[in-house]
Amino acid sequence: MTVQYTKQMIDLLQVLRRRIKAEFDINIRFSSDDTIDEIHRLVRQTRDSTTRTKALQFLQLAGLNITERDLDKGSEPTTHTGRPEPFNNSETTLPAHTITTKTRIYRGRVVA
Repeated sequence: MTVQYTKQMIDLLQVLRRRIKAEFDINIRFSSDDTIDEIHRLVRQTRDSTTRTKALQFLQLAGLNITERDLDKGSEPTTHTGRPEPFNNSETTLPAHTITTKTRIYRGRVVA
């Protein structure tokens, strides 16, 4: 869907691009033909109320007759997690290396 962007739409789109990038790690482009469809798809998955509000304003300015209730229909919670679990190194045992001679290094060179 190709739409002529107004100043208000561009401002909302800039805010939405940052918020969508932070939440979903997806880049939204102004020049893309499916920008509005992509925002409509992602706003159904977001858990952030500010993103939903801004996206709803943007979609209404784009000419879509859509309400908050329409966004809730069929939306399922996302399985996106913020960060992966940290690696637990305590379970893995590495063989202890025994150093028989001590090598001294000063300014990147071995000294005796």
